[in-house]
Amino acid sequence: MNFPQLLDALHQTSTSAPIAYLQSQNSNLTTLADEDKGGAGPFRPLLDDLLHSSSPSSPKSKPYPEWAAEAIGKEPEATNIWIGTSKSRSSMHRDHYENLFLVVRGTKTFTVLPPTEGHFLSAEGEG
Repeated sequence: MNFPQLLDALHQTSTSAPIAYLQSQNSNLTTLADEDKGGAGPFRPLLDDLLHSSSPSSPKSKPYPEWAAEAIGKEPEATNIWIGTSKSRSSMHRDHYENLFLVVRGTKTFTVLPPTEGHFLSAEGEG
């Protein structure tokens, strides 16, 4: 599915339509190269728009919003993207590094558990 098809799928209102979403991991928002565009990844226009709207004074040479580095005291280890609708859900998982989220439109609800509750959850691949 290409990006225009994803946008069309996100606008489907039928209750029987598949739930569409886009998820990019491993800092693909900034590192997935597209040589035809001078090495900029396919999500670079989205990143540029995000950087301009969330940190207008941030230099474009930095692949993350300035406020993100200020919040955690260093450059983010990864810059990922997730696009979905109110029907889209993320599965319960554990991240091994900090997370900062910028909701561009709509809402996203998070359930965050303290590390002391980790023994109640099974690790990936466990029953």
